Parts: sequence; structure tokens; C-alpha cells
Amino acid sequence: MLRKLTLALTFILGQLAVVNISHADEQEFSIAYFYLKDGGETKLDEFRTKAKPLWKKYGLEIEASYKPNGEKYSVLGINNMTVPDEVQIYYFKDPAKLQAYVNDPEYKKIAGLRAEAVERMVIFSGKGELSKVPSKNKDRIFSIGMVYPEAEKQAMYEKYFNVAVPVLKNHSMKFDAVLDVKNVFGLLGDNPLVQPYRMLIYSFDSDNKAKGISTDPLYQAAYKSFLKPSLKEALVMDSKRS
Repeated sequence: MLRKLTLALTFILGQLAVVNISHADEQEFSIAYFYLKDGGETKLDEFRTKAKPLWKKYGLEIEASYKPNGEKYSVLGINNMTVPDEVQIYYFKDPAKLQAYVNDPEYKKIAGLRAEAVERMVIFSGKGELSKVPSKNKDRIFSIGMVYPEAEKQAMYEKYFNVAVPVLKNHSMKFDAVLDVKNVFGLLGDNPLVQPYRMLIYSFDSDNKAKGISTDPLYQAAYKSFLKPSLKEALVMDSKRS
């Protein structure tokens, strides 16, 4: 329970820490949630193998993939979201080529393989920042977060910035992705998910590093003064880098 609380609260801290970072490196990208059918992993791998030449042709980059461990926990509020089987970060080098990709006859020939594998696929798209050096160490402690702040209290995040960055660095937190969500839709199946304000994928060196946040006095002061009163809901999922 302590680890869950620590990671959940730290997720919010991370959300605030990136608010005032320069937007010079922002880009369009998406985060996809995959809900697989029984035995779907094999079919999905087959689809991806056949799709790779098309990805290269149209500049589709798969930045990273993660496998949630099945657990989720709400920091605030209640979210009935089912934990996905896989989470993927991807983007097109030229976003204008997305339509050409899905209209390609070769893509249409293999799209059925993905439909056979995936029960539901939810896409979160927007703009944000991808780490120039993603956390490739699969032994790090990864989490995926979705945050829903009160619209009129977003300015509270700014007040936290001066404290957040050094605290995070001291406890080894690194971000793979910070996405300001502009749209969410179901590519396959329905989409019962409420659009979050921001999504984060982040990690720690170890459990001990993550637990250190919960006893950090700077964190405790900022959480009580600015974080807790500004959020409507926040959800965190533990994950592994795949």
C-alpha cells in the first residue's frame, strides 16, 4: 500500500513539474491502449511484422511499449477504467501522412489481423514532450498516469514548479512522455474513457527511490498546499517496459 500511495502521489508531483517547462520541444504524438482478445498477442505481433515496411514508408515511429501489471489505483475520484494489456507511444514524423497510411491498399490487406487480435483500442492524441533519452532500462519502476484537474485551479500547478523539479531529480524520476491530451477515441471497439487533461509515463531507479518522495518534507508541504486541492481525479497504473 505504501508503494502504491507513493507512486500515485509522485505521479501528481510529476504532472506539476512539467507545466512550466519550455514548449520548444513539443511535438504531436499519441498514446494507445490495447485490450487484447484471448490469444491476441500472437496475431498482433504478426500484424506489426507485416506493417513495419509501411511504418517506414510513412514515417510512423513506435517510441516505446509498456505492459501494465493489471493493477490501477485512483489518487482522487473513482475511475472504472479497465487496465489495458499494452500501452504504446507512437507518432508520425509528418502528421499529414497519417491518412495516406490508413488509405494504403497494403495497410488495408493486413488491418484484419489487428482486428482479430484486439478487442478494443483507445487512442489519446495531442501535443507534448517525449524524452530525448527514453528510459530503456527495463528494471526501472514504470508508471502510467492520467490526471483530471479542476479547470479553474490549474494555476496551482504553476506554484509548485519551483519545488517539483529538484525534488524529482533527487529521487531519480524520469519522464518518457508528457502528453497534453486534445482528443480521445476508440479505433476498435467502444471508448468509455473520459478525456484526461494530461498523461504521463515515468519511472524511478528503484522502489526505494520512489518511496523517498512520500517522506520528503518539500513534497509533503507542496502536496497539501497545492496538489490535493487542485485535482478532481487522478489514476495511476504500474507497468513494465516491454
